[in-house]
Amino acid sequence: MPREITDRESLRVGTPHGGTFGYPVFDGKWKWTGLDDSEWALKQIPVRRLPADTEDRWHSKQFHAVHMRVRTVAGIPGNAEGELSCSSCHKSC
Repeated sequence: MPREITDRESLRVGTPHGGTFGYPVFDGKWKWTGLDDSEWALKQIPVRRLPADTEDRWHSKQFHAVHMRVRTVAGIPGNAEGELSCSSCHKSC
């Protein structure tokens, strides 16, 4: 059973980003390929795929769950603890 993540637990980025950062939606379509079942299990994040989740929805859930536990880097805003937050990528109108 995956362990629960504490509120303020941050993890190092273990996957190279190729020198770029950004939200993986282009022309309104999700482009991040997500993690396979074994990779996802290794992350030990308590987020599950629901039967009604499309591939795009599941990849979105994975992406957000992984990135909400990451420390920010120079030029990307974060929360008071220096972690990514929704507003690091999403801007309200």
